[in-house]
Amino acid sequence: MEVHHHPHVEKKSFKEYLLEGLMIFLAVSMGFIAENIREHIADGEKEIEYMKSLVEDLGVDKTVLSKQMTIYEQRFVKYDSLIDILNEPVVTERNNTYYYLGRLATKYDIFPNNTRTLDQLKSTGAFRVIKNSKVVNNILEYYSILPSIRQFEDIELQETNEFRKLAVQVFNGSVFNQITDTANSANVIRPLNFPKLITTDPKILSALSTWVHYIKNTRFGIYQYKKELFEKGEALSRLIKKEYHLDNE
Repeated sequence: MEVHHHPHVEKKSFKEYLLEGLMIFLAVSMGFIAENIREHIADGEKEIEYMKSLVEDLGVDKTVLSKQMTIYEQRFVKYDSLIDILNEPVVTERNNTYYYLGRLATKYDIFPNNTRTLDQLKSTGAFRVIKNSKVVNNILEYYSILPSIRQFEDIELQETNEFRKLAVQVFNGSVFNQITDTANSANVIRPLNFPKLITTDPKILSALSTWVHYIKNTRFGIYQYKKELFEKGEALSRLIKKEYHLDNE
């Protein structure tokens, strides 16, 4: 009968076990560190791309805001003129200003701000990759102004609709149709002739002027918020370019 002898296995010393454990620990740790480094680099690249995109958004907003603020500044004086002529004791027959200013009163501009990058940051949870707390705070401050603008725009729409309800009793729609620029509905052309008003009732004209006053004040509020947004947008753009070295981008 054969007798099988088990091979002699030399037992490892405590130091060898300790060394093997240390090597495994180091391997796992190095893998973990390497993965963190890769994630850090990837997050850094994403952060730069988001900042570039945000600067583009701010540039679009700046262009729109600059144009709209210029229009406001030009029209505030015209609103005052409309209020004055609507409250004159006698309507001047040879005056085409009534129709010109009356049509301008209902023209307003909604601010179509570009929230493309902000929406991406929110929907993907990518705000975490923005490590610069000062930039984050300034981003939040910039976009916090938008709800106030929207609130005033809602009031503006309500007041404009009230003006329109009275305007149909005063102005002839066919004249309005003639003086509205078909190529650009935001533009109004002064009538070449002197169209008559449907009514010259002082009470109706006075009520109409009151709504012009309300509209003017609301639009001044919108103008102030847009001006603040414009200034904060410029400051935020400068900050981002400085912090992320994008001046030459």
